[in-house]
Amino acid sequence: MNLISKPKRRKTQEKPFSPEAGYAAISPDPVLPIKSPRSSSTIRRGVFIMLLSGIGLGLLGYAGAKYYEQYREQQAFHQADDANSISAYEQYGRDYPQGIYQAEVRQRIEDLHYFEKAERDGNLSIYLDRYPQGRRAEQVRQRLTELADDQAFATAQRTDTRTAYQDYLRRFPQGRHAHEADDILIRQDDLAFQNAQAFNTVLAYQDYLRHFPQGRHRRTADQALDDRAFQTAQQADSVEAYQDYLHGFPQGRHSDDVRRAIPQKQEDHA
Repeated sequence: MNLISKPKRRKTQEKPFSPEAGYAAISPDPVLPIKSPRSSSTIRRGVFIMLLSGIGLGLLGYAGAKYYEQYREQQAFHQADDANSISAYEQYGRDYPQGIYQAEVRQRIEDLHYFEKAERDGNLSIYLDRYPQGRRAEQVRQRLTELADDQAFATAQRTDTRTAYQDYLRRFPQGRHAHEADDILIRQDDLAFQNAQAFNTVLAYQDYLRHFPQGRHRRTADQALDDRAFQTAQQADSVEAYQDYLHGFPQGRHSDDVRRAIPQKQEDHA
C-alpha cells in the first residue's frame, strides 16, 4: 500500500464573465474599451428638469401660504358677520387692515350704528328711510308691523267692544293677538245670547241678532224669536197680531198654523 498520498488539487473559483474579460481573450492588445460618457444634451435636460422642479416646489409653497392666509381672513370675516356686532367688525379691521372685506365691514359698521340709534330713539322708520335695502330692513319692517299690531290690539282692549275687535281682526287677520281677539268675540257672543235668553223677549233676541248677525247662536236665536213672536200673536189672538207674525216670519215655523188661524178669526168677527 502506497502510504504517500497525492496532493489534492485546489479548486479555483471561476470569475464571472465580463465584457472586459471577453475582449481581453480575443484581442492581442489588452487595452480595455472606454465607455462613452453621457451626451451633453442629456445632462442639460436633467439640469433643466431639476431647475423646473425646484421652481415648481417654490411656487407651490408660496401659493399654499397665500391661500392659507386668504382662508384665515375669510374665516375671520365670517366670524365677525356671525357675531353681527360693531366690536367684531372692528376687530377684523385691526387684524386685516388691508383685507379684501374692508369696504363691506365699514358699510356694516355704519349700518349697525344707524340701526342702534334708530332703536334708541324709538323711531325705526328712519332706518328704512336711510337703508331701504339694508341688512336689517326686513327685520325693521317686521318690528314695525308687530308694533302696529300691538297698538291696534291695545286700542281694541281700551274700547272693549265687538266692533273694535272686529276692526283689529280686519287689519291683522294673522296678527299676534288674533287668537285672543277671536276668543274675546266668542265670549261676547255667548254673553249676549245668555242675556237674550234671560229676558226671553222678541226685542232681546232681535238685539242679539243685530249685534251678532253671524253669531254662534244665530240659528237658536232665530228659532227663539220665531217662537216668541208666535206666542205674542196667540196671546193677542187677533187677525192683526197673526198678520204681524207673518210679516216678520213669512216662512216661520208657525206660519202654516197662523194662516189657518186668520180665516177662522175673520169668520168669528163676521
